[in-house]
Amino acid sequence: MSSSYTPDEPGMYSVLLKVSDMANNSRIARRFVLYDDTSVISVSNEMDKKLYISSAVEETGYAWQTPSNSDDNIVTVNVRWDGHFANKLHEDGKFLAEIEKYPTQFKEIEDDGILMSLKFVADTLDDDEGKRTRKAITNYHGIIKFEVAYDQSPSEEVPTTGWTVIPLQESVSTQRILEDGDRLRVWVRATDVMGNTNTDSTFMRIDGSPPFISSGNGSEHQVVLNIEGEEFKHASRASFLASDLQSGVHKIEIKLTVKSPGKEDMVTYRNFTEARRGNDITDPRCIGFDKIGMCLLPTQIVEIDNCWLTVSKEDLETASGELELTAYNQAMLTATTTFDESNGEIELKSFEFPSTSTYLDFLGLNPAMKYHLGLQIKAEGGMAQAFGQDLSVVTPKEESLGGVSTSTVVGIVFGLLLLLVLVVIVLFCLTRLGIINIQPQRRMGEICQAVAKRVRQLRTWAIGTP
Repeated sequence: MSSSYTPDEPGMYSVLLKVSDMANNSRIARRFVLYDDTSVISVSNEMDKKLYISSAVEETGYAWQTPSNSDDNIVTVNVRWDGHFANKLHEDGKFLAEIEKYPTQFKEIEDDGILMSLKFVADTLDDDEGKRTRKAITNYHGIIKFEVAYDQSPSEEVPTTGWTVIPLQESVSTQRILEDGDRLRVWVRATDVMGNTNTDSTFMRIDGSPPFISSGNGSEHQVVLNIEGEEFKHASRASFLASDLQSGVHKIEIKLTVKSPGKEDMVTYRNFTEARRGNDITDPRCIGFDKIGMCLLPTQIVEIDNCWLTVSKEDLETASGELELTAYNQAMLTATTTFDESNGEIELKSFEFPSTSTYLDFLGLNPAMKYHLGLQIKAEGGMAQAFGQDLSVVTPKEESLGGVSTSTVVGIVFGLLLLLVLVVIVLFCLTRLGIINIQPQRRMGEICQAVAKRVRQLRTWAIGTP
């Protein structure tokens, strides 16, 4: 006896077989069928569901790892792919979840006294054989099997041999003999309960050599002070060479230290900037390419904001600055060079004022000079932080009056004042000696005042007469 049926859609189905006799005695058997003719295993492109070598350097995209420190060159390689493979139909439909027992039917009729009415699936007749039973099938997002393969060749073809089934988990760890410059591609193959498969891989290289960085003096290793830079208006520019023939220079660390006699060195600025790259892959200066195909350039240029070297006024004449630049390759190995700025003079004036000030007077500025004004807030013991936007001002020229310079005008005025003082002193002395009698002059003044008073009275009387 046989029968066939094609479901309308994928799903987890139960097939019940009931056998009854003439006295209505019956037994029911159950078997499970997972019907699916449409689903596939998908590979996620989401950042939190990627396939990657977790033992490699995270910052550079898990593409580089340092070699072992042991003589046997055994490197531990850890790989993860959480949620990277999935059969969404099986996962969302819970096709692989535990199946409940078949519910007992007609129990109410049996309880009312109608015997042999109870219908159920006995445990001995339920499906406990084959790949799909009542028990849940262990899976990760609908995937029931993972296999891995390792390849140290440059090939990107999916291997046909060398696959190993691993315990069901979304990670694997292996130990491989890898030396400086070696590469390793890790392949992962996922299989679902229907036998569908999908494959993906990730790649990394071993870099145990630190980058090269220049030192000394020369046109390719120097600091130019007091320029109007592209990034900062009042700046200094350091140029040097930094390269790495294997993984390339990833970033540059900038560290500025102010050194004052009798005081502890103070780090005034510390941060990172990207190493120089170019878009032209035909550029003859290219020494390699990064993971997105951009040209890696050996000449590095770093701009320094002069305000990062702000110091107290009492230390301006004696303080010196040290610029430390550290190149990091993609395996995060480093090389460092240092510039001593004590031999140059950065033209920077510092004015300190209380936080309650509403205006400022800047004294001691040179005429006909362009100045860049920047406001920085600095707490005691902390680093200065830029606030607001910088301003540019030009101090006026020394102006002359009628062709005479300002200094000449000041001299003339001072001379006239001195002459007036001498005249007053001479008159005072002559009057005290009786050579000049000021009484007649004083009397004449009193007469003039009396006459003026009389004239005013007569005018008033004349106006009031009819």
